[in-house]
Amino acid sequence: MSSERDSGPSPDEHTFVLPAGTISPPSVNAEVSRAGQMFGEFKLLRRLGRGGMAEVWLAEQLKPRRQVALKFMHAELMNDPLFVKRFEREADAAAGLTHANIVQVYSTGTVENQHYIAQEFVEGQTLRDYLRKLSDQSKRISVNASLTILRQIASALEAAAEKGIVHRDIKPENIMLTEKGNVKVADFGLAQIEQGGEKLHLTQADTTMGTPLYMSPEQIRAEKLDQRSDLYSFGVMAYHMLCGYPPFRGETAMAVAVQHLQSPPPPLLEKRPDLPKPLGDLVHRLLRKRPEERYQSFTDVIEDLRLLSKAHKSGTITEVQIGDADPFEVRPTQRIYGKRPWLSLTLLTLLAGSASAGVGWWMRPQIGPTSEASLGVERKTTAREQYLHAMLLVNQEDAWLAVRKYFGNSATDKLWVGRAEEQLLLHFLKDKSRTPEAEAQIKVLAGMRADNERFYIESRLAQAYLAAGARDRNTLRSILATDRENFRTKLEGPWRALFADLEFQANGPAPASGPDSPPPRPNDEPPREPRQPQSPF
Repeated sequence: MSSERDSGPSPDEHTFVLPAGTISPPSVNAEVSRAGQMFGEFKLLRRLGRGGMAEVWLAEQLKPRRQVALKFMHAELMNDPLFVKRFEREADAAAGLTHANIVQVYSTGTVENQHYIAQEFVEGQTLRDYLRKLSDQSKRISVNASLTILRQIASALEAAAEKGIVHRDIKPENIMLTEKGNVKVADFGLAQIEQGGEKLHLTQADTTMGTPLYMSPEQIRAEKLDQRSDLYSFGVMAYHMLCGYPPFRGETAMAVAVQHLQSPPPPLLEKRPDLPKPLGDLVHRLLRKRPEERYQSFTDVIEDLRLLSKAHKSGTITEVQIGDADPFEVRPTQRIYGKRPWLSLTLLTLLAGSASAGVGWWMRPQIGPTSEASLGVERKTTAREQYLHAMLLVNQEDAWLAVRKYFGNSATDKLWVGRAEEQLLLHFLKDKSRTPEAEAQIKVLAGMRADNERFYIESRLAQAYLAAGARDRNTLRSILATDRENFRTKLEGPWRALFADLEFQANGPAPASGPDSPPPRPNDEPPREPRQPQSPF
């Protein structure tokens, strides 16, 4: 790996061309009453835009004489002393970043109790606008253009990481493109303030989706962040750039956040088969849920992007090997009778199905604590909120039991209670010591057949799974032979992935003996919530 700093592609590498009409003049819809006025050492020229945090003006600075983008923070955000302190501290940190691919912050200050940031004025448009205009022309970004843009963004974030700065809000809106093909990363330091100054209401229907769309799992959980969080967000943005939309979408911030926590992204090459596989591998490695499984630095990403760029020019890009193995690919060495005990299941969307009334639904054994006090799980207003709360708690057993306890007697909440019962079964299956509970939970799902046939089918697959774990290949083959068609056509998400693996085992080599070859365990992470109508991008 080269230790040489990659400051982005050289000028002659800027070979992508913006579509006709891509660069539009800034809006002149300014407030006439302020245009021409002085604001400290700045003369206001015209308003460039207004967002949730700030209003931005094109201004002329008198000394030195230059045009700047002047950002005024909204007054209501400045009433919080903690917010102001964080704003000043992080704005100062951003001002210390000097890099060709970073929008330079010139100065920060206060004029008449109004806080501002004066930064480099970039003549161009955002990456989001660029992608939207490509879409309007029924086009997609080329491999060459994407590699050029990604290298420059990664170079900027590498420089920030070396200063100990985590951007925290990497998204197409914060990436500026110039007519010459230069890329500028904007708004360093503001994202954390925005999320710290405004509480993220995950269940609010009209929550702005700009930030949750690109958040890392650890950011959603409010954990301590490092550059690996930016690496994840960089991966989400790369997916969006290549595919035309982010990997996870939904009507609410909660719907999106749950997917970041629980669901793998749809394979990029299924969305764009024309892309070289190594580029897809790079993006998917960035999108791994656990920080330690991603790239560990932007330096490593830049090195791989450089290799891809070089190989693309020589026509050998498909031969490039990116990082380690694709985490979403299940290989024979990871199968039931192999030496490795864990199986990484591909978690797809579990579609919401309707459940009609039936006696079997209420025949539930009591597993574990069921009183509100012993559960220790806050009761939510609706079963849906309770279910989503359980998902955010990373599949804690008590959280799933709480859905049953609080809403199990409601005829209108069968869908969400049923989903919780599914997750309990997966929870028990992944732990060999919980086999008795798994067997009891299998009976629960089997008893729900009158309400939803799928639950019975899942119970049959779970029986096959336990048979495989007991090295009972005859029972495994018998269940697969009887229910194969149902398994093929009616299973979703981790159940479908588990069926595919079990079928391989039924016809694969003889099982190994000994304690080092246990069956695979269903993934720790439950499927995302039932699919919501997706917003267009």
